[in-house]
Amino acid sequence: METRNLTVLRKTVVTIVAALGLFMYAVNAKAGNTDLMGTGGPLDEVSKLAARASGAPASVVPAVTPSAPVTKFSANGRVTESLDVGGCANNATITNSLCSPSTNCDAVTVTGPVTTTGLGKANLDACLIIILSTSSGACLNGLGIGTLTAANGALVSISFGGDFCLADESLSGPTIYFNSNLSYVVEGGTGKFSTETGNGNLTFSDIIVNPPMNPPDPGTGEVTMTGSLSKN
Repeated sequence: METRNLTVLRKTVVTIVAALGLFMYAVNAKAGNTDLMGTGGPLDEVSKLAARASGAPASVVPAVTPSAPVTKFSANGRVTESLDVGGCANNATITNSLCSPSTNCDAVTVTGPVTTTGLGKANLDACLIIILSTSSGACLNGLGIGTLTAANGALVSISFGGDFCLADESLSGPTIYFNSNLSYVVEGGTGKFSTETGNGNLTFSDIIVNPPMNPPDPGTGEVTMTGSLSKN
């Protein structure tokens, strides 16, 4: 029974993530737009987006206000995780676009206390959607969103994407090990963080011991974030 369980879980994992470019291609293909920027390139796309937002002609690009100095940001801690079928409840846009039917995706939720620079003691609440149709060896690609919430209620919003990989497995337990290597961006928050932006790397491990035959599969792991913040 245990060997069969590992075989099923490994097959699921080896069927999950490819390059982020392929993922974004899939998002746009689902929406009927496989040409991300048309023929004009990124500057043209920025100009068009600014025009749609402001009603100005497409050739007019608003001036950029110089940003405040960049500061270092980090977060780390031990977290509780859960691997399940389907998308993320906190990410309806991607879930509805790519996880229909729900068997097209798996999702790993990550929650727990972390120690951060800037927020002090905070709680991470995040979910990564893993696209089963994209694979690269033992890794799959995914996108996710989450929040870091400080004890005083201050909140920072993040989005992230990258690889979710099968690292190892053992019949002792039995135990299966996953790890991730993601890039994240900060997308504002509340209070003094409402205009913060930033980016960096996010990694987390996921260790599942005695996985059940049916999901969700509970796990534990560690999360680390390193990067920078800047107030715009």
